[in-house]
Amino acid sequence: MIHWPKSLAVRILLVEIMAIVAVLGLVPWMTISMLHQIIDGQQRRILERQADLVEAGLKFDRSGLHVELGEPLRSVYAKAFDGRAYLIIDEQGRVRAQSSGIARLPVDRIPLTHAPSPFHADHFIGVLRRIETPSGWHRLVIVQDETEPGAIIDDIARTFLWRYLALLTLLLISLPAINALSIRQLFRSVHRTSARATRIGPSSLDLRLDEQELPLEVVPLVRAINRLVDRLEGSIREQRSFIGNVVHELRTPLATLKIQVDRLGDASERARLNHNIDRLSHVISQLRDLAELETLDSQKESIELNDLARRIVAEMAPQVYEAGDTIELGTTEAPLVTLGSPVLLGLALRNLIDNAIRHTPSGTAIRVATEADGSIHVQDNGPGVETGAQDRVTTRFWRADQSRADTAGLGLSIVDRISAVHSATFHVGAAIGGGAIFSLRLPLRFGVVTATDTAVRRFEMKDGAPS
Repeated sequence: MIHWPKSLAVRILLVEIMAIVAVLGLVPWMTISMLHQIIDGQQRRILERQADLVEAGLKFDRSGLHVELGEPLRSVYAKAFDGRAYLIIDEQGRVRAQSSGIARLPVDRIPLTHAPSPFHADHFIGVLRRIETPSGWHRLVIVQDETEPGAIIDDIARTFLWRYLALLTLLLISLPAINALSIRQLFRSVHRTSARATRIGPSSLDLRLDEQELPLEVVPLVRAINRLVDRLEGSIREQRSFIGNVVHELRTPLATLKIQVDRLGDASERARLNHNIDRLSHVISQLRDLAELETLDSQKESIELNDLARRIVAEMAPQVYEAGDTIELGTTEAPLVTLGSPVLLGLALRNLIDNAIRHTPSGTAIRVATEADGSIHVQDNGPGVETGAQDRVTTRFWRADQSRADTAGLGLSIVDRISAVHSATFHVGAAIGGGAIFSLRLPLRFGVVTATDTAVRRFEMKDGAPS
């Protein structure tokens, strides 16, 4: 069983190499066989022509049989033996006439048949013709020694074959290299299409794959992908529209309900109902953030992480102190610049702080810190996250405390999605001394800043507001 590689280009080259090996074995054999047939046929025709001329020159007189050759055979047979010769044998097998150099011919190897026939005797090739003369039947034999200079056809054939085989081998060996370049050029358009496909996402569903430069075999796949993106775009559009309508329809009744609850005289009942309304509003806000996450402008810009952390902590400080917790901020002295969306990164940091508020008891100390490697940490000294649950906290609708119903389990899922958009890493772990630490590490635009000193800024309440 052949185990083919997964690469289509490698498969094509392997098949081509096997075909070349087969061709190198088959084509030379076929060529040699065909060439020998042509050579033998050509030589036989030449010998037959010489036999015609010799037969035409046969003369009989009182002195017996002799041969009078005309040009060009006279000059051929008159000079030194060059491999071409003739002889005439009577019915008793006696040689009656012959050309010079015939002594080298193995006469006993000549098949003295009655019918004209080509024959091979050692390295001689010849034709035999039976002719009738006044003195009886004779056999005319025309031979060619293939090892002598006169056999130029065979010399030409051998020279041609070697050159032909050398040229054929060179061409066949160069074919894989030529085809590899052609395949590479062909797959460039596929690679460009693949790169364009990777840019298609929830925020860029208007992109489609271009089929103009692609080979015909790939076009059906590209068309199927484009149709899939069309269906996906329509589905996401309907989903966003549905979530937006739900959020819009729920906000007005909730606002009206909150006004009505504030009019209740029972303070404890009013506080309980307001808590439930706030819980529902938070869930709705998370659903809205989740729906808007994919529609926000994906255009990225330079962001200084220390400034981002200061702004979000200042915005979240009133909510932290209202819950009875404390918050502090640690930043690096050197700037930390990354490329991203300030809206999305701000949303991620808010969710991390909000998660620390909601899932820890009152009085928890929350610390937000930036590090020189581009990390933003949100640490608390609360109960922490169980080791077995750290890998599941980013799953949508999952809650560590299943008995609670004040969250939808979407906050950390949103953070995880934002980190993916920014090619960042999101990690959940246990803080030293107890509690949980949530880390978002972003790639820095100008390299990693080496400064490690941090300036700690503590937010304290002064007249109900953070200082």
